[in-house]
Amino acid sequence: MFEDAVNTTQSTDVEVLRKYLQNSKKGIMTLTGYNQLFARPEIGNYKTIDAAPSHFLGVIKDGKIVAMDTLPVKDQYLSSIMTYGLVDVYQKYWNQYGYLRFHRRRVNSILTN
Repeated sequence: MFEDAVNTTQSTDVEVLRKYLQNSKKGIMTLTGYNQLFARPEIGNYKTIDAAPSHFLGVIKDGKIVAMDTLPVKDQYLSSIMTYGLVDVYQKYWNQYGYLRFHRRRVNSILTN
């Protein structure tokens, strides 16, 4: 995330990078996979304070994990909001601050199969 912030802002100034990361509405690819930065309006924080990675799904076959699919960040993010009954809170936030931009390349999701 730090590399993305430096490349996007073309700065190494701490305040510039902090502001970029706090106000980021887009996900980025990291060494460990795609990550989405997001705010937490349900706890009254409208700045980016959390991040969620995509999760890989697999099965154990012959004692080894075999990757089968990826659960995208967008599916996790939206299903968590729905599960915890926070749709109204997040909708107000999106209306005021804008909706997140998720990774465009969609890997088959277990939620859509």
